Amino acid sequence: MSVIYHVAAMVAFIASRAHASEADFATAVSHLTASNAAHARTIADLMAARENFEARLKALEATCSSGGSDPASGGGVASGTPHRDLLSLASKGGTSITSSSVETSFANITGELHVKDLYWRGQLLGFDPPTAAPTAAPSPAPTASPTSRLAWVFPGNQASNYFIRDPFTWPAIFTLQLWVKPFNAGKTGSHFFSYASASSTNYNCLLLRNQIFDVSSAGKWTYVAMTYDGLTSNLYIDGVSVGVPAGMTPFCGEHTGAIVIGQEQDAYGGGFDPSQASNSHQDAVAVYNRVWSASEIAVPTTCVDTSDPSLYALWGDAGEDLNTNGWGPWTGTVVSSGMAEGITCT
Repeated sequence: MSVIYHVAAMVAFIASRAHASEADFATAVSHLTASNAAHARTIADLMAARENFEARLKALEATCSSGGSDPASGGGVASGTPHRDLLSLASKGGTSITSSSVETSFANITGELHVKDLYWRGQLLGFDPPTAAPTAAPSPAPTASPTSRLAWVFPGNQASNYFIRDPFTWPAIFTLQLWVKPFNAGKTGSHFFSYASASSTNYNCLLLRNQIFDVSSAGKWTYVAMTYDGLTSNLYIDGVSVGVPAGMTPFCGEHTGAIVIGQEQDAYGGGFDPSQASNSHQDAVAVYNRVWSASEIAVPTTCVDTSDPSLYALWGDAGEDLNTNGWGPWTGTVVSSGMAEGITCT
């Protein structure tokens, strides 16, 4: 009897476990079915996305061929944001080139072209920029080279080489400046600058002779400046005031007459005597309509500032008046034996 009970209990236990396993199996099948359905939906979504991508890609290719905008973006990007074309390039010089049609706008480009921005459907595409080539150390700025001018050549012992301006009217007050290279420095009868008026004694109203130069100045450029304040003449040599030295006839006060450089006038505008001719080179002859101060003259200038509003006359290589302030023009005539290297403007 006990054996039968144990067998019945065992059969009942086995039956209960079989029912439980069947329920578990059914649950597992149900879960798998649901999972399969989810996977199926995922696959369907991926297929739809692929089809959509392929459709938009074809539309974009058509857009590029026709030069239009991306139809998927509504003809551009969202309102309120800067418009971005399909391709944006920048030349080396910085000029931007943008277009939505690569085929039509960027054909036949020659020379060097650098990509600045590349946009695809309004989105900036990133890329690694090329490694910059090493740059050489910057060269030092070039030093401005001095300007060398030409000088008039007056050989002396002749009457055929000179500069003349007739007539010339001096300002009421003035400063005369010039550079002289005397080869017969200290000679008493040699005149490098002569101004004559019809009413002055022996036509001499202002004379400058080579006698004013020390013999050590022979063959050297010397800075000469003379001021007239309406009453008194004052001569400066290399920035030093010497008053009215031997070898100078001060300005007589007659403001209109003839200027002659390289000769002395024994007649108005002429009467040249070869023995009185200056053996010298002369350069940068200028007149200003104000009296320079001693401190201004103390530092000899090798340059003439043509923008100086007080510049009244400045004679160039061919005797032309280079002043642009409306005075004159006081263009003269040069008859010299040639041109030599003048002073250097630094």
